[in-house]
Amino acid sequence: MNITVRDTATGREVEFAAPDPYDVSDGNLSCDCNRSLLFGEDAGKGGVCAGHKRFIVVATDDPLYFLAELNQFYPEDLLRKNGIE
Repeated sequence: MNITVRDTATGREVEFAAPDPYDVSDGNLSCDCNRSLLFGEDAGKGGVCAGHKRFIVVATDDPLYFLAELNQFYPEDLLRKNGIE
């Protein structure tokens, strides 16, 4: 599964081959802590979860998953602002 993740603070996007859809929707890649690592940052410094505020999935090549599912923990207003409904 290929995904494109957007840093909503900078607008920068990174394409990434995710191991499996579960990892992106509910697993390690479902929050800012690990998604930030794709951008060379560490939002989870000190072992504290950074939550769901900044790094969203904006594209996927997996027809079985919707962007809303892959960003299910992120605020609706952030998703709408970035064209994800």
